Parts: sequence; structure tokens; C-alpha cells
Amino acid sequence: MKKGVFRLLLAAMMLTTFALTGCIKEQYFGSDVKAYYVTARANSWQLYGEPGVQGCYIYQTFDFPEITERVVADGFVTAFFCGKNGETQLPYIIPYDEGYGLTENIYCDYTRGSLTFIIEASDFSAAPRIADIKFKVVVVTP
Repeated sequence: MKKGVFRLLLAAMMLTTFALTGCIKEQYFGSDVKAYYVTARANSWQLYGEPGVQGCYIYQTFDFPEITERVVADGFVTAFFCGKNGETQLPYIIPYDEGYGLTENIYCDYTRGSLTFIIEASDFSAAPRIADIKFKVVVVTP
């Protein structure tokens, strides 16, 4: 009797484990993964908010038809900052002063058909960009 209950319990655990892990593994099986490079031009940043006031940041939005409704619902988009030391996944926090503890947080947001890069300074200043910034964008379509 104990052996029968044990086997039944073991079978139920195996079935549950298989069901849970099977779904996870199949979610992105056969996914289409593509990388794109985008350059944010130094003179194209837009200001949001008032400099020095919490919530102020600069941003650039790009048309991105590769980000479809299917990507938004079931896939994902990730981006990388391309600097002189290689690629760093966003969000990326960069110190930009000499010893004052100020930083810039670079991150991105996306919706169907568009991608926005955002730079938010820790002191909410809106310093103009003096150079173009290159980003790598990876779009995963299930």
C-alpha cells in the first residue's frame, strides 16, 4: 500500500515538473533573434521636464517597425550601450563627474513600432550631448 501511494506521488511530481519546465523551454524555441545598430545623434536629443527638477531627462525616439505587437506581447527587446570598452546592456549607470557622485542612467523603453532611449542625470540636469551615441538593439520574436 505504501509503495503504491509513493509511486502515485512520484508520478504526480514528475508530471508537474515536466509540465512546468516543458512550457518554459518551448516558449522561445524557434525564436527569431535579430540585432540592429542605432545611432543617437548629439543634436537630436529632446528635453522632457524642467532642468534641475525631479523627473527631467533627455530622450530620442526612433521608428522601429521590427518591434511588432507579437514582440511586445510574447517576445522582448533589449539594448546595449556601445562604448569604447565594448557593449554594456541597458540600463547603464555612468559616473560623469570627478568625485561628486553624479551619474547618468541610460535606459530604453519600447512600444509597438517605436524605441526610445532615455538619459536621466542624478541631479536632473539636462546637459547637451557632445557626441553621438551608438546602441545595439536586440529584438526577439517568438
